Amino acid sequence: MKIKTNTADALVAGARTVGATLLFAPLGLGFVWLIIYAIPQRHPIWVYLLLTFFAAILLLIAFLGLRREQIVFDRKTRRVEIRHKTIAGYQRHAFDLGHVARVDFALPRFTTARTPETAPDYLLDLVITGGMDAGNYLIAVAPLPRERAIELRDTMNAWLKAAA
Repeated sequence: MKIKTNTADALVAGARTVGATLLFAPLGLGFVWLIIYAIPQRHPIWVYLLLTFFAAILLLIAFLGLRREQIVFDRKTRRVEIRHKTIAGYQRHAFDLGHVARVDFALPRFTTARTPETAPDYLLDLVITGGMDAGNYLIAVAPLPRERAIELRDTMNAWLKAAA
Protein backbone atom coordinates (compact mmCIF):
# COMPACT_ATOMS: atom_id res chain seq x y z
CA MET A 1 0.00 0.00 0.00
CA LYS A 2 1.28 3.46 -0.84
CA ILE A 3 0.05 7.03 -0.78
CA LYS A 4 -1.46 7.95 -4.17
CA THR A 5 -2.70 11.47 -3.34
CA ASN A 6 -1.83 13.69 -0.40
CA THR A 7 -3.36 17.16 -0.61
CA ALA A 8 -5.00 19.45 1.91
CA ASP A 9 -8.45 18.18 0.86
CA ALA A 10 -7.80 14.49 0.21
CA LEU A 11 -5.54 11.62 1.15
CA VAL A 12 -5.73 8.44 -0.91
CA ALA A 13 -3.72 5.30 -0.22
CA GLY A 14 -4.09 2.13 -2.23
CA ALA A 15 -2.64 -1.22 -3.15
CA ARG A 16 -3.13 -3.98 -5.64
CA THR A 17 -2.55 -7.46 -4.25
CA VAL A 18 -1.44 -10.04 -6.79
CA GLY A 19 0.47 -12.56 -4.65
CA ALA A 20 -1.97 -15.46 -4.99
CA THR A 21 -2.25 -14.85 -8.71
CA LEU A 22 1.51 -14.98 -9.20
CA LEU A 23 1.62 -18.25 -7.27
CA PHE A 24 -1.39 -20.13 -8.66
CA ALA A 25 -1.64 -18.93 -12.28
CA PRO A 26 1.58 -20.67 -13.43
CA LEU A 27 0.48 -23.86 -11.67
CA GLY A 28 -2.93 -23.73 -13.37
CA LEU A 29 -1.35 -23.04 -16.74
CA GLY A 30 1.01 -25.96 -16.10
CA PHE A 31 -1.99 -28.25 -15.69
CA VAL A 32 -3.49 -26.85 -18.91
CA TRP A 33 -0.20 -27.71 -20.64
CA LEU A 34 -0.38 -31.24 -19.17
CA ILE A 35 -3.90 -31.63 -20.59
CA ILE A 36 -2.73 -30.56 -24.04
CA TYR A 37 0.33 -32.80 -23.78
CA ALA A 38 -1.75 -35.81 -22.64
CA ILE A 39 -4.31 -35.66 -25.49
CA PRO A 40 -2.21 -37.53 -28.09
CA GLN A 41 -1.18 -40.12 -25.45
CA ARG A 42 -4.69 -41.68 -25.32
CA HIS A 43 -5.07 -41.83 -21.53
CA PRO A 44 -8.31 -42.90 -19.79
CA ILE A 45 -10.96 -40.20 -19.50
CA TRP A 46 -10.53 -39.90 -15.73
CA VAL A 47 -6.99 -38.57 -16.27
CA TYR A 48 -8.32 -35.71 -18.40
CA LEU A 49 -11.12 -35.00 -15.93
CA LEU A 50 -8.68 -34.92 -12.99
CA LEU A 51 -6.25 -32.61 -14.81
CA THR A 52 -9.10 -30.34 -15.89
CA PHE A 53 -10.42 -30.20 -12.33
CA PHE A 54 -7.03 -29.21 -10.89
CA ALA A 55 -6.43 -26.65 -13.63
CA ALA A 56 -9.85 -25.07 -13.09
CA ILE A 57 -9.40 -24.87 -9.30
CA LEU A 58 -5.90 -23.35 -9.55
CA LEU A 59 -6.95 -20.78 -12.15
CA LEU A 60 -10.04 -19.88 -10.11
CA ILE A 61 -7.88 -19.28 -7.03
CA ALA A 62 -5.49 -17.22 -9.17
CA PHE A 63 -8.23 -14.92 -10.45
CA LEU A 64 -9.93 -14.60 -7.06
CA GLY A 65 -6.56 -13.55 -5.60
CA LEU A 66 -6.54 -10.29 -7.58
CA ARG A 67 -7.52 -7.52 -5.18
CA ARG A 68 -7.53 -3.73 -5.00
CA GLU A 69 -7.63 -2.01 -1.63
CA GLN A 70 -8.01 1.72 -1.10
CA ILE A 71 -8.65 4.16 1.71
CA VAL A 72 -9.86 7.66 0.90
CA PHE A 73 -9.90 10.53 3.40
CA ASP A 74 -11.91 13.44 1.97
CA ARG A 75 -12.10 16.75 3.82
CA LYS A 76 -14.66 18.29 1.42
CA THR A 77 -17.30 15.62 2.00
CA ARG A 78 -16.12 14.92 5.58
CA ARG A 79 -16.01 11.19 4.79
CA VAL A 80 -13.55 8.33 5.01
CA GLU A 81 -14.05 5.35 2.71
CA ILE A 82 -12.42 1.94 2.81
CA ARG A 83 -12.80 0.19 -0.55
CA HIS A 84 -12.07 -3.44 -1.42
CA LYS A 85 -12.52 -4.72 -4.95
CA THR A 86 -12.05 -8.29 -6.17
CA ILE A 87 -13.23 -10.15 -9.22
CA ALA A 88 -16.07 -11.45 -7.04
CA GLY A 89 -17.36 -8.02 -6.03
CA TYR A 90 -16.90 -4.56 -4.56
CA GLN A 91 -17.22 -3.48 -0.93
CA ARG A 92 -17.23 0.08 0.36
CA HIS A 93 -17.40 1.21 3.97
CA ALA A 94 -17.97 4.94 4.57
CA PHE A 95 -17.46 6.74 7.88
CA ASP A 96 -17.85 10.30 9.10
CA LEU A 97 -14.44 11.99 9.28
CA GLY A 98 -15.30 13.42 12.70
CA HIS A 99 -15.68 9.91 14.14
CA VAL A 100 -12.22 8.72 13.05
CA ALA A 101 -9.78 8.72 15.95
CA ARG A 102 -6.59 7.42 14.32
CA VAL A 103 -4.93 4.78 12.17
CA ASP A 104 -3.18 2.14 14.25
CA PHE A 105 -1.71 -1.34 13.98
CA ALA A 106 -4.03 -4.35 14.07
CA LEU A 107 -2.78 -5.64 17.41
CA PRO A 108 -4.75 -8.91 17.60
CA ARG A 109 -2.39 -10.17 14.89
CA PHE A 110 0.48 -10.17 17.36
CA THR A 111 1.06 -13.01 19.78
CA THR A 112 3.13 -12.99 22.96
CA ALA A 113 6.18 -13.82 20.87
CA ARG A 114 5.50 -10.96 18.45
CA THR A 115 5.09 -7.53 19.88
CA PRO A 116 4.43 -4.53 17.64
CA GLU A 117 8.09 -3.56 17.96
CA THR A 118 9.46 -6.94 16.74
CA ALA A 119 6.93 -8.05 14.12
CA PRO A 120 8.26 -8.15 10.53
CA ASP A 121 4.93 -7.15 8.99
CA TYR A 122 1.88 -5.16 10.00
CA LEU A 123 -1.79 -4.73 9.24
CA LEU A 124 -3.36 -1.29 9.65
CA ASP A 125 -6.66 -0.54 11.38
CA LEU A 126 -8.88 2.51 11.10
CA VAL A 127 -10.08 3.27 14.63
CA ILE A 128 -13.61 4.75 14.78
CA THR A 129 -14.63 6.06 18.21
CA GLY A 130 -17.96 7.74 17.55
CA GLY A 131 -21.26 7.05 15.88
CA MET A 132 -22.96 3.74 15.28
CA ASP A 133 -19.92 2.27 13.51
CA ALA A 134 -17.51 2.50 16.46
CA GLY A 135 -14.76 -0.10 16.30
CA ASN A 136 -11.65 -1.10 14.39
CA TYR A 137 -11.75 -1.64 10.63
CA LEU A 138 -9.00 -3.38 8.69
CA ILE A 139 -7.66 -1.12 5.96
CA ALA A 140 -5.73 -3.72 3.96
CA VAL A 141 -5.79 -7.50 4.01
CA ALA A 142 -2.18 -7.97 2.91
CA PRO A 143 0.41 -7.29 5.61
CA LEU A 144 2.85 -4.44 5.04
CA PRO A 145 6.57 -4.31 5.76
CA ARG A 146 7.38 -2.58 9.06
CA GLU A 147 8.87 0.61 7.60
CA ARG A 148 6.07 1.10 5.06
CA ALA A 149 3.36 0.49 7.68
CA ILE A 150 4.91 2.98 10.11
CA GLU A 151 5.24 5.58 7.32
CA LEU A 152 1.61 5.08 6.23
CA ARG A 153 0.30 5.21 9.80
CA ASP A 154 2.21 8.41 10.54
CA THR A 155 1.14 10.08 7.26
CA MET A 156 -2.53 9.21 7.77
CA ASN A 157 -2.50 10.30 11.43
CA ALA A 158 -0.80 13.60 10.51
CA TRP A 159 -3.47 14.22 7.85
CA LEU A 160 -6.22 13.43 10.39
CA LYS A 161 -4.68 15.72 12.97
CA ALA A 162 -4.57 18.58 10.41
CA ALA A 163 -8.23 17.90 9.54
CA ALA A 164 -9.37 18.30 13.15
